[in-house]
Amino acid sequence: SMSLIRNSLGTYLGESNLTDLFHDWKSSRFVRYAGDEFNARCVHLVVLTDIPFWTSHADELRTWCEDTGCNTHGLTVEIPSDELYTAFCLRWA
Repeated sequence: SMSLIRNSLGTYLGESNLTDLFHDWKSSRFVRYAGDEFNARCVHLVVLTDIPFWTSHADELRTWCEDTGCNTHGLTVEIPSDELYTAFCLRWA
């Protein structure tokens, strides 16, 4: 459901506002998925939306994840704590 998607600033995006959802995805480096089914593996699941940015920073992101205990899977990052999500936002926003 679209209502489960949060943008990188933490604002929920409603189902009725699909245009704004895609605008946010195109204008942000990442968005945070706010669903519950990933909580068994991680606290935060981030979808990397700015593909050219992440392609050029892939090695830096991989190193950051190794140093912090986060996991990358394709265009997602699994972040195991609120504190590391804050660190991710400060480092990459």
